[in-house]
Amino acid sequence: MEPTSQRNAFIEGEGDAWFKRNVDYVPDELDHVDRLILRGIQPDGNILEVGCADGRRLARIRTAIGGGVSLVGVDPSGAAIKSGMSKFSDLDLRIGTADDLPRNETFSTVILGFCLYLCDRNLLTRIVSEVDRVLVENGTLIIVDFDPPHPRRRRYRHHDGLWSFKMNYADLFTVFPQFVLSSKQSMSHSGDQWESNETERIAVWTIRKNNEFGYSLESDD
Repeated sequence: MEPTSQRNAFIEGEGDAWFKRNVDYVPDELDHVDRLILRGIQPDGNILEVGCADGRRLARIRTAIGGGVSLVGVDPSGAAIKSGMSKFSDLDLRIGTADDLPRNETFSTVILGFCLYLCDRNLLTRIVSEVDRVLVENGTLIIVDFDPPHPRRRRYRHHDGLWSFKMNYADLFTVFPQFVLSSKQSMSHSGDQWESNETERIAVWTIRKNNEFGYSLESDD
């Protein structure tokens, strides 16, 4: 039996269900994750958040850094995007997924906002390629996700046939020399304190992209 497509499941309804379950838990003010994200953002360039829900994090970022840049968010939930468009008219919110990012656009900062753990395993390499395509040279990639000591999975409780996959997603990028880990902060869902329960531990990774300095120059001699 073919495994259920997680991408299709979220586009066809589970994305809306996730948003409805979690909409009341999203803070209106900067939280501990937002503050770490803000440290890595390049404020003079366009910003893309993948897994933006209704755009609340982008709205908080807009308030923190001011205007002058374009903030784009993509999410598979049509309900989330519709809700965000009605509340945050200054954001560019679109229905979409990490494996098919905006065409003919580039960004100085790309945020993968707690979405990779729900992505199909056979789409991970495409996601890496898409992020590399839209992220400018010297740009910043910020990943927010689970932080287990080794890859693991568990059944997704809200939808039969789906899984939650936990791993160090920064490794997908830093295996390539042009992606360099700048910082990592492990923490709890509820605050910036250490989380002893490794199944619930999360992290924020900040990664810089630079093709020139990713490879040391050998002498011609």
